Amino acid sequence: MMKWQREVIVPKTAVSHPSTCANMMKVGPFLFIAGQVAMFEDRTMVMGYKDLDEEGRKKLRADENLGAHFREETIAAQTYQIFTNIKRLVEDAGSNMDNLILLRILMLDIKQFPVVERIRNMFYTKERMPIITTWEVGALCPPDALIEIEVEAFIPGQE
Repeated sequence: MMKWQREVIVPKTAVSHPSTCANMMKVGPFLFIAGQVAMFEDRTMVMGYKDLDEEGRKKLRADENLGAHFREETIAAQTYQIFTNIKRLVEDAGSNMDNLILLRILMLDIKQFPVVERIRNMFYTKERMPIITTWEVGALCPPDALIEIEVEAFIPGQE
């Protein structure tokens, strides 16, 4: 009988938020990632398209003048950065986005969920979609965060 060990994983390439708790932990073949917000290591927040890298701006069509597009800018940019960070964290732990099991999404405004859903779908296929639970909450930390996403994933070959 295999005895699973609890192991804190330190990211190699992903943003590791300064915190007093573990950002990522592996237990047996399972990976648990603490709630991610669109924050850089220096604790600055993504507040719009200008804060994203060129690839992110291109994927979100940030340079196009689209009506509702600008009302969505902050939630779209934050969501894109969070999923970019999650992808890096999962890969640093030896897995990939196809092995996500569960997403817990906390949002300040549930009416913005269609924007989150559209961007989330850029990161994996419909056939590999994880279980998703979404809540509307009164506040997040830091105060500029509009969304936070917690992840559980599977690491193949670790069973």
